[in-house]
Amino acid sequence: MIAKLKSHNFYQLISSTLIFVIVLSNSFELLGDKANQQTFKVEITNSKVNGGLKTLKTVQDDTIDIFWKSDKALSLHLHGYDIPINLIPGQPKKTTFKASITGRFPISIHKHQKDYGSHHNILYLEVYPR
Repeated sequence: MIAKLKSHNFYQLISSTLIFVIVLSNSFELLGDKANQQTFKVEITNSKVNGGLKTLKTVQDDTIDIFWKSDKALSLHLHGYDIPINLIPGQPKKTTFKASITGRFPISIHKHQKDYGSHHNILYLEVYPR
């Protein structure tokens, strides 16, 4: 009888441990492996980003939403992703994309802004490996 109880407790312990390991591994998956939604708000005045914001940081495969506002018309370009962003004064603009490429990418004012020649970096996007 005692041997039977001991083997029953042993199997219960093994079953409980396996369930714990499965639940724990699923928890880690939820914490670190899944892509997230990242939202950034960028306001530009006199062709400079307000508030000292210099870098948008995210992780590979996240979906990025950038909400833009500018006091004047600007043509921006997100290098590496080749995304043009055309801003009109007083009209908020939303840019959405998947951060599929890792690295550091400049966001620059392009071409027709006479004050800066053909390019002027105003912000960077950093995408880290997952």
